[in-house]
Amino acid sequence: MEFLFVFHKDYETFRLPELDSVAKLLNVQISYSGTLEEDDIFLVVKCPSEQDATNIANRCILLRGVYEVLSTGDTYENLAKNARVFIDQNPNWAERYLTENTTFKLNVVTFGKKRPNKQELIDNFMHLPWKGKVSLESPQLQFDVLEACTLPRDKDFMNPKTVALYFCRKISDSARDLITKYDLKQRKFIGTTSMNASLSFLVANQGLVTSKSLIMDPFAGTGSLLVSAAHFGAHVIGSDIDIRVLRGKQYNYKKKEIIKSLKTTEEKEQWKEKQEIKDKDFNIKVNLDQYGLTKKAGLDLVRIDLSQTYAWRFANNKIRKGPALDAIICDPPYGIRAGARKIGKEESEIKIIPEEKAKDHIPSRIAYEPEELMADLMEFAARSLVVGGRLVYWFHCGPDFIEDDLPKHPQFKLISNSIDVMTQKQHRRLITVEKFN
Repeated sequence: MEFLFVFHKDYETFRLPELDSVAKLLNVQISYSGTLEEDDIFLVVKCPSEQDATNIANRCILLRGVYEVLSTGDTYENLAKNARVFIDQNPNWAERYLTENTTFKLNVVTFGKKRPNKQELIDNFMHLPWKGKVSLESPQLQFDVLEACTLPRDKDFMNPKTVALYFCRKISDSARDLITKYDLKQRKFIGTTSMNASLSFLVANQGLVTSKSLIMDPFAGTGSLLVSAAHFGAHVIGSDIDIRVLRGKQYNYKKKEIIKSLKTTEEKEQWKEKQEIKDKDFNIKVNLDQYGLTKKAGLDLVRIDLSQTYAWRFANNKIRKGPALDAIICDPPYGIRAGARKIGKEESEIKIIPEEKAKDHIPSRIAYEPEELMADLMEFAARSLVVGGRLVYWFHCGPDFIEDDLPKHPQFKLISNSIDVMTQKQHRRLITVEKFN
């Protein structure tokens, strides 16, 4: 069966990798021809069933929705005529959807062009054999006219050219509402490196995260990626070299804003005294609690130095032998916003830490070069991921990037490479690799 998949225009190079990954995690065989260029939003996809298409849409962030195409045409008049031909030639379809006991809505959706008089366009379809009742609020069926426009070569902004025109039955919306639900502006615990909801859920989809997954972020920070994985029911593990990150200290930027807003020193001191009681519970767990995910996710927080990869050894046991992680998702620190560090000392001298101070002691740290960090990350992933498990990570680079710049490992194959242009000189790429042996 063929369906029309309609995409948003943001994160263009992420759209097909997300679609392919979601289809794989749902075990749905899909096929399509061509690639989505920057201005393209329509893609015809072959899918086994309508339910499979719906399941894919319900997981994708970059989709608008999935449709059954009833007719195409070069004008609204021809589109409506072709729709009538389709209905007359498919009586079984009409008996199923154009019945008296259904409610429906007819809508015109334009991309790249404004249509101020949509009702005049809808009037073209009034001759169709509608039998149900119109419901604008909660219809059982929705029929959309989809029009995509683009600027002609002379860039006449007042007269964009129609490049695609479809009359469709809407099958399903996407999971786009997750972006609003998990918006960072509403998050209780954030920092400068917290990743927005759109990208966090794209990482989770690339990692094939399900309710049966064991997921780890070795650079957890404020837990943005862990929250998205936990939403899909995964058990999540977060680690970081900085114990203050895991405890939440010095990362509550909203708290600093509140303190700045207080006028007198006395007010600030009183507020700080009350807040100290809450600080011990103010960390990544607060974000999972906010969305009711803590119990389901079974959050574990571990302080670890990634350079010491031998620290992660999964014991052979009756439950699960050997590697245990289904995916590693992370945004490694590259020095752009937060430089990477590892445990060590510049000097050769060794100081003995008194036993009474050992519990809260924070070891000295030295710079962790990006090449060394990535080599350790790949080795850690090779040791701890199951076969078929994925490592999904952000790779910061410049505009002169070539694929040979990516770290290599004999146990991984490249699945996708999508670019997010942050500034003219600073780009980042979402890299997905899969362990194959």
